[in-house]
Amino acid sequence: MPANRFELLATWYLRFNGYFTAPDFTVHPDTKKQSGGTDADVLAVRFPRSEEFQSRFDFERDPFLVKNDRTDFLICEVKSGLCDINPNSWRDPSRKNVEYAVRWMGIAKDEIHLTSIANSIYAHGECEVDEDRAVVRYLCIGSEENSELKEDFPKVQQIRHEHILDFLRSRFTKRCCGITRENWDHDIIEFANRCGSSSNEELIQWARAKEKGN
Repeated sequence: MPANRFELLATWYLRFNGYFTAPDFTVHPDTKKQSGGTDADVLAVRFPRSEEFQSRFDFERDPFLVKNDRTDFLICEVKSGLCDINPNSWRDPSRKNVEYAVRWMGIAKDEIHLTSIANSIYAHGECEVDEDRAVVRYLCIGSEENSELKEDFPKVQQIRHEHILDFLRSRFTKRCCGITRENWDHDIIEFANRCGSSSNEELIQWARAKEKGN
């Protein structure tokens, strides 16, 4: 389950864009005393021919995120504030957390290939796996873009909460708004119900309230 409402909304944004998601993914260190171990807010993968079709609705995908010519593996960091990649967990090669995530995703052919993919991600924030027409990359979601992160990792995509809210609002109010939602998580039902009358700022405050435990 997502750890907070910002992660919940990010997970649904990815889901509606054709990604299989593993929210709040735990990375275990080899031993209790060994460095390493963290969690990924969301791990996700989207296959290039993914589409959602129903004759009554127009299920558009977000062209800002979706690339239809490749399999897209994501290590997604979701922040309530500025977009960022945690330097102590995902940018430190000695902790080998990227290797753990990539191994779980199953794209590496062997340990040499795994190390090559991880080293590229540590250095550039992504790795193109040309023979598989795939990419493994960081994705950052937050309130604002991070200029320092962009300087360090110009290839890493940063998505603002408002962009995600606009996409979800369109989906919930203009497309599948009449579909039964009884089996959904309580928070996403509440969010969907708020979309028709709440501003983006009100929805962000709603997300922050849960983060603070209110």
